[in-house]
Amino acid sequence: MPSRSCARSSPSRWGTALLMSAALALGSGAIAPILAQGTAGDKVARANALVRDAMMYAGRGDTSAALEHLKQAIRLAPTLAEAHYRRGMLLARQAGTNLADMFKRRAASAALERAIRIDRGNPRYFLELGRLRLKQGFMRLDAKRFFNRALRAARERGDPAVIAEVAGELGDIYHRRYQAIGHRRLVTGSAFRFDPNEALGNPNYARDFLSERSSEIPDAGELDLRQAEEHYRAGVAAWPAHDASTTGLLGILYDQQRFEEYHEGARRFLRAAPRNPRAYLFYGLGLWRMGRGREATRAFDRALALMPPAERARLTNLSLILRRTRAERYERLTSAERAEFHRIYWSANDPLKLTVENEHLLEHLARVAYTDIRFSSPELHLRGWETDRGVIYIRYGPPPIIATFPPGTSQIGQMVGPMAEGGRIMLTGDVMLTGRITTVWYYPERNLRFVFYGPPGYNFARFAGEFQAYAEDARYALPVKYDNVPVNEALDSIAIQVAAFKGVGDSATTEVVIFADVPLRRMVEGVDLAEGPLESGLFVTDLLERTVAEERRNETVRFQSERQFEQRTFVAHLEPGEYRYRVEARQPTTRRAARGASRLAVEAFDRATLMLSDIVLADRVAPREEEPVGRAGFFIDPNPAMHYAPGEEVHLYWEIYNLVPDTAGTVRYEAEIVIRVQSLERRGFAARLVGGLLDVVGASAKGDDQVSLRYEVSDVAGARDRLPAWVAIDLADAPNGTYVLELIITDQHTGLTVVRRRSFTVTEPDTP
Repeated sequence: MPSRSCARSSPSRWGTALLMSAALALGSGAIAPILAQGTAGDKVARANALVRDAMMYAGRGDTSAALEHLKQAIRLAPTLAEAHYRRGMLLARQAGTNLADMFKRRAASAALERAIRIDRGNPRYFLELGRLRLKQGFMRLDAKRFFNRALRAARERGDPAVIAEVAGELGDIYHRRYQAIGHRRLVTGSAFRFDPNEALGNPNYARDFLSERSSEIPDAGELDLRQAEEHYRAGVAAWPAHDASTTGLLGILYDQQRFEEYHEGARRFLRAAPRNPRAYLFYGLGLWRMGRGREATRAFDRALALMPPAERARLTNLSLILRRTRAERYERLTSAERAEFHRIYWSANDPLKLTVENEHLLEHLARVAYTDIRFSSPELHLRGWETDRGVIYIRYGPPPIIATFPPGTSQIGQMVGPMAEGGRIMLTGDVMLTGRITTVWYYPERNLRFVFYGPPGYNFARFAGEFQAYAEDARYALPVKYDNVPVNEALDSIAIQVAAFKGVGDSATTEVVIFADVPLRRMVEGVDLAEGPLESGLFVTDLLERTVAEERRNETVRFQSERQFEQRTFVAHLEPGEYRYRVEARQPTTRRAARGASRLAVEAFDRATLMLSDIVLADRVAPREEEPVGRAGFFIDPNPAMHYAPGEEVHLYWEIYNLVPDTAGTVRYEAEIVIRVQSLERRGFAARLVGGLLDVVGASAKGDDQVSLRYEVSDVAGARDRLPAWVAIDLADAPNGTYVLELIITDQHTGLTVVRRRSFTVTEPDTP
């Protein structure tokens, strides 16, 4: 453990350094009158008191009062090194990198150099002067010299906190050198350079340039990367709780996919800094990348719980992954409304409810954690998710292809701090810099390309040219994508047919039957095991993602069976209203899964008016008993995909409610089945009615774009509250295409008519 003096000499990188320094303060009121009288010892004592008071004011955010106290302290004791150091530190922390702060940077430099002349062995003074040099344009090249002097002095004094601080700064210097030449491409052929404007206007330019007009330079910057890792490791060894050194080391391990080492490093950081929310954030990132979702969930939850409310709100802000108009509405929500929005959003975007964890939420938090590691810029007061690269990474994940191109001298302006709107870094003025690195991120699956410019030596890059507008266009078309989440890589689709029936007896609910075609053969393909578990489930929520109905099933299936039974049927009894539903299946052994989901509008079934259930399209329908009274009395082999091959029979099942009988108790109705062409090759086809409840044979009618089949039925209703019916239709001449089937039932006693429709497709079966 570092000593008390060490701990307070090296503040957290993200905490305000001045707040940590304020811990030295003993408390004081306004500046006491400075008396010329007194011994030299008295003056030094009063000067030290003024320094303590200055840091107290600095901790409160009153920098002006703090600087005035330090000015008085220096007047009292001109050789008090700590007063010069604190003044230089305050001025340096106030100063940005822009031209307007040049005089403030010079004043800070003078104060720090004065402190060093008085106390040449103090490592903190060299450290702060090195940090100031990083803000001073070409003088930043001198920063390394001061950091090395600080490191030697810290080792001589045995100050582990300062050793860690300096090691982190040196690691950053080498790592930023690596970033300037890592992923470097050599331009080949007739091309002169990568042109961002051409990449913006020509959708094929980035792809063609990267594949045909440039070549990768292997191992570019590896020496700098190794030196960065050595410095970061030295910082962690000196002080395991040190934020900057740990962050730098974890970033290198993560980028090289050394996840076991990353996990150990993150766990070590967590043990050393158990109250640091970033420690839990980074730990959760490693757990998620190692496939340990439940543990990652707990780590991320703990990270968010430890964060101050303002930081937590920034980290969980969803406006980055929403379309602009929706994001603007989101920004106007109250805290309570945002919490509800988050619950609904992440519930709706959970890829698999069968699993305990929400994979998309975990991936989102993992991406945010990575941007905090890789793109944060403490000297510019930017967290990673506030940068241009961070935003794109959170939306679309790690770019499959990264390319950098060397800088050329150009007029790019002076870098200034975050602007009020959007927290963006802007470049203003007309100052000559040595050049800018061009970085290209390319997502080939969606042909998304983003180009960034960044000055060498800074962990900062902004959109090149008009790529800010391009990013907004991409955001509108695709606000966020989770292609890299393992569950999505193996996620198949489930074909679903939903049919609504009148509830049994006096029930006011509607019986919703969901026929699902689980692609079990694909899910177990290539598995050598004889059998294994299958999880499946139905999940129904209202439009606010509150659970209405849920059914989970676990069964054992044979993997090697030639005839896999793939159809599953779920039943839910629902009140009339609007819902969302999804059917899921998951095979834990192969980690393959499938899902089908949609919205569902449920209507009420009136007890007096003629009504009709949905039509069930099936491969076969047959009664189980002589006089079936409802769906349970039939064997129904549903066709969830509602897809048929030419020559196959289309079997239909439906139920009629509230037919009015005559005085003898007989109901009579006319059934008309109309099949219309929705899209296909224009040629005639014929249909033939081949079966039905009463074995009725209807007439056939031919047409260019439709057929109409009509027949009449009479039956004794008795005590039944519904009249089931089924037919089979032979569409032997139907060409490939999409058809709309319309069922029209007319009660011949009342003249009332009711209509239901279904669509189905006819296509040739796949041939090997």
